[in-house]
Amino acid sequence: MPSMNTPGIKASDVWAGVGLKKYTLAKIHQANPVTSDWYTILDTTLNVILSYIIVKHTYTEARGLTIQITIDGVVMTSATIDVTNDENWFVYIDPTATAEPIVGAATTVIPVYQFIPLEGRSVKVEFRTLELIDGGAALQGAAHYHVREP
Repeated sequence: MPSMNTPGIKASDVWAGVGLKKYTLAKIHQANPVTSDWYTILDTTLNVILSYIIVKHTYTEARGLTIQITIDGVVMTSATIDVTNDENWFVYIDPTATAEPIVGAATTVIPVYQFIPLEGRSVKVEFRTLELIDGGAALQGAAHYHVREP
C-alpha cells in the first residue's frame, strides 16, 4: 500500500488500497423538530464503516437528546444526554460498558486510540429530542462513513 508521504498520493488512494471507497458525509438539519420523533441522519444498506457521528441543537438552552444506532438489526440506544446549545457532541460506543446504554456523547473529540469503528451491511443512525425545540431552532446531525468495496 502506498505511503501518505509519497508525492502525488492522496488519502483517497490509501483508502482504496484497503478496500474502501471515498468517504461520505450524511447530514440533517431539522428545524422545529417534533418532540419524541426520531430523525434519521443515515440509513443505508451499503456495507459501510462509520468514522464518526456528531449531533447538536441550536435552541437557546440545553435539551435532552437520545441517539440510536442500528447495525445489522442490533439496536443500541443512548440514555438521554443533556446537550448544551449550539455545541457539537461526538457520539461514541463505550467499550467498557457491561450493560445498556453503551452509546454516549461528549463535547470533546474522541482520541484516535479510543475510536471504535462501527461496520455493517445495514446501518441506521437516528436521534430525537425529548424536550421542546422551537422558534426556528433545529436539530443537526452528521455521520461520516466509508463504503467498503464489494
